[in-house]
Amino acid sequence: MGLFILAVLACVIGLALLLPLSDPQQRAQYGVKAYDRWSEVPSDTLLQKARVLGRSEEKIDTAVTLFTITANRYYEQGMKTADAMSAVKALNGLGCLFSLYYNENQIALGYFSEGLRLAEKYGFREQMVYICHNMGNSFTYSGDINSFQFYSRQAQDYYRQSFHYAVGIQSWEIALVEYSCLMGSILSEGNFSDAAKDIQYFKQLKWPGSIPGYSYANTLTEGTALMNKGRREAALVKFSLLPAYSHSSGIPHEQLFNECALIGLARLYHQMGDKEQLAACLHTMQKTAHDEMDVNLRLYALRYRYLLCKQSGDMAQANVVRVEYIQLNDSDFSRRRKLFDSQRGYYAQLDNISTLARTQHRGLKAKTVVALVLIALGLGLLCVALWRKRSARFSKSGKYVGSRLSSEKKEQLAIRIEDVLARKEIITDPDFTIRDLADHIDARYQYVSQVVNEVYGKNFKTLLTERRVMLACRMMDDCPAGEVLKIEFLAASVGFKSRSSFTMAFKKMMKVSPSEYQQQTAKRKQLHD
Repeated sequence: MGLFILAVLACVIGLALLLPLSDPQQRAQYGVKAYDRWSEVPSDTLLQKARVLGRSEEKIDTAVTLFTITANRYYEQGMKTADAMSAVKALNGLGCLFSLYYNENQIALGYFSEGLRLAEKYGFREQMVYICHNMGNSFTYSGDINSFQFYSRQAQDYYRQSFHYAVGIQSWEIALVEYSCLMGSILSEGNFSDAAKDIQYFKQLKWPGSIPGYSYANTLTEGTALMNKGRREAALVKFSLLPAYSHSSGIPHEQLFNECALIGLARLYHQMGDKEQLAACLHTMQKTAHDEMDVNLRLYALRYRYLLCKQSGDMAQANVVRVEYIQLNDSDFSRRRKLFDSQRGYYAQLDNISTLARTQHRGLKAKTVVALVLIALGLGLLCVALWRKRSARFSKSGKYVGSRLSSEKKEQLAIRIEDVLARKEIITDPDFTIRDLADHIDARYQYVSQVVNEVYGKNFKTLLTERRVMLACRMMDDCPAGEVLKIEFLAASVGFKSRSSFTMAFKKMMKVSPSEYQQQTAKRKQLHD
């Protein structure tokens, strides 16, 4: 009882001392405690955790925090070479998060540019490849429908840099990926003025034998060169071989190469005036993007389709595509903006965290320090008994005690698990179990169960149910206005064995039934229209 009274008294006094800290500037300075909480964690651990958390929209703010802390260490600790590599990786990660989740490309490019500057300063050439590639992606999937060519041209510059950097470090497989991205960007823009130089450079390189994807890239090069010379029939023969090469040569980036092949074929059919084959190529691009549930790729396919319609003079079809693009883009933009606005104030604090951290530790008022110490002491006293009791109970249960799973192996398994769960055909299999997941990633069932519980904070059944419910929501969101999806169809499509189990799980997660959610979605579409 005495310990409890002492803890409460310490917290009350500490809170009373903090009452003057009510203006926004002082609250922002107090908000830097998130930095202090992670200050003793090694940078490599922070990077690994941030990469895992960055795969989930619900935990992106924590991922941004960890990346920011890692990057700031370089500046706070005297800009040491030992901290530079982690800072570069963290800046690259921040750029990817703000580009991928928020579509805040100006903020993303700021992080990318600073990361590239540090990588060039310290000679981290492999990181230069990755950053330039991500900057190219940022331009590829940004911009409005009328600026497609401009942004494609900007993307080409960065893909070209990443290609040359990869060749410089003799990372040949990555070089083929960057070269294919470059060619795809050139083909989508339709301006072949610089392609000849890139093709000549590619042919002059002494490529080692047996590189996965070389046959694909070489055929792509030959087809693009023939197209540039106006030999369209011969180019068609080359481009028609690309899908087969991408499937049979063991390429680790098959989807990217397929996308590039479709872009080239669409451009070629456009030049040949074959509207039927052109429509088939564009339809395949959009279907692939829809199947992969990749909104960025769907928007990219629509921008490319709009450009081809305009260049061919088919303004009626161009306007149809434009309307479809605007509807999808507005919906996606609203979602991203809502997600960003929910954390805007917090990110403003993180943006100034480096300056705040330097001043906070040197000139913090004694009153604030005493208040924080008292609150920490009080909360610590309250929590220590509960923590010891929980730890004892946890140890007694024996769960994961003595596990041989290292942190590095756990990180690798988490990434592989997420890759499998990102596949639609996996999560919609009603008979899919955690043992099937373990078989997919060739890992022990016990380790997979441990990683799922510790990384996601829930058991596998709950995790799989949540993924299926979110997929059902996307299906209803994507349903054309006026159409109503049957609940039985939705349940079967996302992997539930019965309507009742689907309805129960959906209502538990979304707080409304599937029918109510569908009605709300229909009303939103009517208001939008």
